[in-house]
Amino acid sequence: MAKTKELTLQKELSTYETAANALIIKTNEDLTNAVSMLSNIGKVLDKVTEEKEKVTKPLNEVLKAERARWKPIETACETAMESINKKMSAFRNAVEAAIRLKEAAIEKKVENGQLSATTASRKLETLETGRPQASVSTTAGRIVWRTGKKVEIVDINLIPKAYWLPNEVLIRKDALAGTVIPGVRVVEETTPANFR
Repeated sequence: MAKTKELTLQKELSTYETAANALIIKTNEDLTNAVSMLSNIGKVLDKVTEEKEKVTKPLNEVLKAERARWKPIETACETAMESINKKMSAFRNAVEAAIRLKEAAIEKKVENGQLSATTASRKLETLETGRPQASVSTTAGRIVWRTGKKVEIVDINLIPKAYWLPNEVLIRKDALAGTVIPGVRVVEETTPANFR
């Protein structure tokens, strides 16, 4: 039955589509014909939307309900995982910072002649064993430390204009409300509104 409805709508649209492609508007009568054609195509679209929504609305309701059902558990999992990740990173960063301080102290003692190169080398090797492992595996899973880069904006006033993005929603709202904004103008545009 649904396939028959689909074929009927496709056939109906095909007729209008051919007429729309051949349409030339040079007179008021042509404009009147175009309005009829536009409305009839809109009615086909309305029928398509109605048929589609017979299936999609119930599916969307089920999807919405299932998402709501699982969201609290997903959120709790994500929060717990984020907490553990932050704690592991804090641990690793603290250990690395402590090792860097000890390395700097050893290097300074070598420079001052308080420590021989051989002894310094041995002490630096000992420090290496205290570093967190590059990867940690258990029977439940494994982590690997990845070093990445992130960008932080430290002074927005120093960012060159080429990187600025205009807030088009705010610009449109304020300009249409009558606010004069340099570099912006309100232009009237006439387009047909179809009622069927």
